[in-house]
Amino acid sequence: MEDNAILIALITKATGSAFLSDIGGRLALDFAESDWQPPYTIISVVSSVPDRTFTEAYWDTVIQFSSYSALSAGSVEMTTIQKDLLSLYDECSLTITGFKLVWMRHQNLVTFKDDVMIADASVGVRFWANDFEIRVSKN
Repeated sequence: MEDNAILIALITKATGSAFLSDIGGRLALDFAESDWQPPYTIISVVSSVPDRTFTEAYWDTVIQFSSYSALSAGSVEMTTIQKDLLSLYDECSLTITGFKLVWMRHQNLVTFKDDVMIADASVGVRFWANDFEIRVSKN
């Protein structure tokens, strides 16, 4: 399935990046580890849809990067995560096994503040969800 190859490529691209350093190496698919403290980022597939023309087959996937930062860290931590996330992934090149990247582009950002339970304590967090559209074609 195309989504697996895309997710592997995204995680591989993060290796050694400023973005991964910003989040302390805590990047996961779908769920954070139960003992993780912010900052961290979760990657999830929002939608994945085939698209065809008369001569070509594409796959359009929307991936969400959900980043969490403790309110106590101040806004600089989250804005740095955001800057480095966009620098790494918006309009990037990406090697996806078995596919050719047509584009990867940032679509939107949704932000809010919330309280989450971590180790039996409520922690105030900033939550920023970035959606990226990724279009691939078969090699």
